[in-house]
Amino acid sequence: MTVRKSILTISFLFFLYPISVSGFSVNYSFLILPLFYLLIEGKVRRPNKLFLLLMVLFTLIFIIASIYQYEFYNEGLKRIISFIIFMSMFSYMFVKIDTEMIESFKMSIVGIGLYFSLFSMYSFFMLGGSNLGFGAKDLVGGQRFGFIYLLGIWLTYYYQTSGKLYVVIKYSILFILLVGLFLTFSRSSIVGLLGSFVIFAIVNCLRWHSRPTLNMFMRGLFSIIVVGLLLVFVFQLVPTTYSFFEERLFSFILDSNAVRADLGDNESSGGTRVYILSKILDYLMHNPLTGSGYLGVWILNDDLFGSAHNQYGDVLFRAGLLGFFAHVYLLFLLTRYLNANDKALFWGLISVLIYGMFHETFKESQGGFVLAFLLGMLSQSFLKRKRAVVPKDDIDIRKVYDN
Repeated sequence: MTVRKSILTISFLFFLYPISVSGFSVNYSFLILPLFYLLIEGKVRRPNKLFLLLMVLFTLIFIIASIYQYEFYNEGLKRIISFIIFMSMFSYMFVKIDTEMIESFKMSIVGIGLYFSLFSMYSFFMLGGSNLGFGAKDLVGGQRFGFIYLLGIWLTYYYQTSGKLYVVIKYSILFILLVGLFLTFSRSSIVGLLGSFVIFAIVNCLRWHSRPTLNMFMRGLFSIIVVGLLLVFVFQLVPTTYSFFEERLFSFILDSNAVRADLGDNESSGGTRVYILSKILDYLMHNPLTGSGYLGVWILNDDLFGSAHNQYGDVLFRAGLLGFFAHVYLLFLLTRYLNANDKALFWGLISVLIYGMFHETFKESQGGFVLAFLLGMLSQSFLKRKRAVVPKDDIDIRKVYDN
């Protein structure tokens, strides 16, 4: 590993480390890197016109909302800060992302996932392990990091190894990440994992059905066996998590009466989300084009509104209908690009998008860094496509991705 790659990996690990103050993510240190490149190189890469146009759109939403939403003039500083954080997703479009940066990015996601998984395992067993029962949820569980585990799991699954030792290391890492994911005691994490895996299985079954080969069948069978064995090992190590998800997720979903009761209770998990979403839609009826102008749902003055509990609802509330559809379009372009160039990041992103239906992802500082980096990769691919000849000092995207 080169010195530069080591520095990048360490930096990215720090960018991914969640730091919260009063429940708010504050570790937006990933914005330092584009500024660093600007100071060192004295120039920035200009993104494609499409992305510049979207930046203008989001800026106009901010300006218009700042002018006409006079009742929130006292929140001007918070609006500015929220706008800067929202726009941070474009920050890595101004940076030249090369092979080492992408490799460091992937290593840092897996590395930070391993760190928190091992820490959760240590805390769980030191506090009493399975004797804690469902009380372990309040001691070692958490809702803010599950989507990073999901990314790490897919990156590890797709990592190409050679040699028995590296195969053992790969699946040991995958096992640790799975344990960490289960120890979040977050139903959103499990839904994100199962949802992405089901879609992955359907897509590959359809692909095999259209052109069946023995090699693809054996690879699929091997994957199913290995994943099954890993889940059995996870059950043996942390059986409490299985009991928790069996009762709070699977049995709950199969009980229609319990689901209706939950959705009808404003103080329950599902009911709170439905209630908040209804209030977001009510607010948009009066502010359809600008939403809140990047202010959070806390402006609705309700004790339940610490957050939107939904990444898409959060964007819809902050940026209005135009900003929401622009954001969704960006995610569409990103998923299409990753599907064609990097399957590991593609399936990782799919799992994150599913997770985002139940919790904020890109709003969190670690999620903000992930989105900014991925959009930086997307922007660079647009620039590459535009050029007839790829300069020698630029990377060839085709050589970056092995998957």
